[in-house]
Amino acid sequence: RNHSAIGGILFGHPEPGRFTSKHEAQAVALAAHAAIAIGNADLLRDVREAKATLEARVEQRSAELTEAHDALRQAQKMEAVGQLICRATLAPRSMIFPTPARRSQRTAAGAPCW
Repeated sequence: RNHSAIGGILFGHPEPGRFTSKHEAQAVALAAHAAIAIGNADLLRDVREAKATLEARVEQRSAELTEAHDALRQAQKMEAVGQLICRATLAPRSMIFPTPARRSQRTAAGAPCW
């Protein structure tokens, strides 16, 4: 990725002039393939690390959202209980046990407790 040297490949032979330009081209090709393989291994490692980090963040955020959802549900339940208590303590008996006509009037009006 950054074109810096990451290693070296050395070929030698006790007999001088043993290697030809074809041998040199093959060694250069081998080095290029090795560099690509090492670069791919580095990229794979980076992807795996990023994946693990992202999975941890998703798990943490999911837990936070679950907690917030549970708190909201609890608050909604408490609000409903509060409205029931309010209606039961402040409403006239005919509103607590309404006749069908009174029930439809109250429902149509929305009839909040406060």
